[in-house]
Order: sequence, then C-alpha cells, then structure tokens
Amino acid sequence: MRVASLAAFQPVSRRLTIVLFIGQGLALIALFALTAIASITGVQLAGTERVAGWPSTAQLLGGTLAAYIAGRVMSRFGRRILRFQSPTPSQSAL
Repeated sequence: MRVASLAAFQPVSRRLTIVLFIGQGLALIALFALTAIASITGVQLAGTERVAGWPSTAQLLGGTLAAYIAGRVMSRFGRRILRFQSPTPSQSAL
C-alpha cells in the first residue's frame, strides 16, 4: 500500500479551507440579516415597538430548549445513537 505525501493533500486542503471560509462568511451574513428582519417583522405584525425583541427571544428560547433535550438524549444514549453503515452491494442495487 502506497502512502501519499503531504504535498499531495495540499491543494485539496487549500480548496476546502477556502470553501469553509466562504461558507462561514455567508452564514454570518444570513444570521445578521435574519436578526434584523425578525425585529422589523415583530414590529409590523404587532403594530408596536414594544414587541420588537419577541421573535429573537422566541428563537433563543427554542434553541435553548432544543439544546437541553439533545443534551438529555445524549446523556442517556450517548452521542452516537445511530450507527451508520455503508450499503452492501446488494442494498445499493435496490
């Protein structure tokens, strides 16, 4: 079995780093835009500025609840509940 040198992986590593950098940047732009739009939407739906933070609060509470439930499930069953296996040749033909 031949072991590939580190130089062979350098172009792939560079490409992956660029893709991850761009993806992270786009995700942050989306996060900032959604936060601003949620506040504006809350004001327009309610008709008063007193509720401008409610959509962001609901999102925060929903994320907190989801993280708590996921933590409890992982505490009980472990982090790997499902064991993923590659399909056998007979299964991939289906």
